[in-house]
Amino acid sequence: MALVRCPECGIRVSTEAEMCPNCAYPFTKRKPWKRDKTIIIQKSGDGCLAQIFNAGCSLVVIILLFIFGLIFLVTTCFH
Repeated sequence: MALVRCPECGIRVSTEAEMCPNCAYPFTKRKPWKRDKTIIIQKSGDGCLAQIFNAGCSLVVIILLFIFGLIFLVTTCFH
């Protein structure tokens, strides 16, 4: 059981109370101390091509580094 302030008169009221004992502000419909924590996530169209396939940009970077590393090794070993 916690004490919160009544939004109408400001006195401290138990979270279990159905209404404020001082001003009779009702707490039954929606308790004022309980906030709605709705999170909205919007997916943007920006990003690299791999994100479309749920692979992530880091995978593309790793593959490109591997390819450039192989090209570097091949060109240095045969010269």
